[in-house]
Amino acid sequence: MTKKLDSTGSTAQIKNVADKIVSVAPLISSHKAEWNNIFLAYYQLPACEIPKHYLSQHTFTICSELGNPSLIECCLDNRFKRYYFQSGDIIFCPAEVGKSLAWEQKNSCILLALEPQLIEQVAYESIYPEHIEFAPQFKIVDPLIQHLAYALKSELESGCLSGRLYAESAAAMLAVHLLKINSPLKQPIQDYKGGLPAHKLAQRSRILMNISLKI
Repeated sequence: MTKKLDSTGSTAQIKNVADKIVSVAPLISSHKAEWNNIFLAYYQLPACEIPKHYLSQHTFTICSELGNPSLIECCLDNRFKRYYFQSGDIIFCPAEVGKSLAWEQKNSCILLALEPQLIEQVAYESIYPEHIEFAPQFKIVDPLIQHLAYALKSELESGCLSGRLYAESAAAMLAVHLLKINSPLKQPIQDYKGGLPAHKLAQRSRILMNISLKI
């Protein structure tokens, strides 16, 4: 039987680091939502600099609600780039990789973090875990990641009416997607060993369908 992962401590770690390096508090955060394996915070930020920091989670920084392209300076794993970002553009930083950001105008963004333990669990039950390797990505466009982030943001804004399974289903989908787009094996991700009971699978399928409908 698959052991359920508890990410409560990791969620606190993300919040503590964010509180130290970000000049304003998030308008929305999943810190108190008791979600497992996934964390989300939504920020509206002034011109500022986010100093170099490290997180133990894989993170996606998703630009949101930008009226015009925004010039952002980004350093990932000691590699520096400057890009004009538009709404929906994503910066991906693997766990334990240094990241810093800077911009000179107001910006809105979503920070989405995924626990590596969930990736390892999915990989162990589907492909060879020794082949997993993630590289930093400075600017990517991925509609699925973008839609999951906006759906989870909407879920928090609604008061988490769908319950924890909604977010944890999104986390599982994001983990599988991340493995799929980064796997060098180029083979389908297999089903979890043992699987879930039929009624749970049906419930999860309905929730995942609602994710795409809510955006």
